Amino acid sequence: MTAWAGAAPGEHLTRLTVPALLVQAEADAFIPPDESTARLTAVVPALTVATIPEAPHGAPLTHHEQWNELLLKFSHT
Repeated sequence: MTAWAGAAPGEHLTRLTVPALLVQAEADAFIPPDESTARLTAVVPALTVATIPEAPHGAPLTHHEQWNELLLKFSHT
C-alpha cells in the first residue's frame, strides 16, 4: 500500500494513445477502487473502468470468469 500511495502513474500513462481497461476488485483491501479510479481517470485519456462486485485483491485468481468476460468484452469493442 505504501508503494501505491507514493506512485506517480501520470508521468507515463498520459502517453497512452490506445484505449485502456482498468479492472478493479470492489473489496480490494490493498488498493481501494475509489482511489485507483480517481487517480487513473485523471491521467489516462481513454480509460474504461470495470469493477468486479465483491471481489478481493487478486481477483484474476478468485473471480477469473468475471475477469475474463470483462477482458473479452473490452477487446471486442
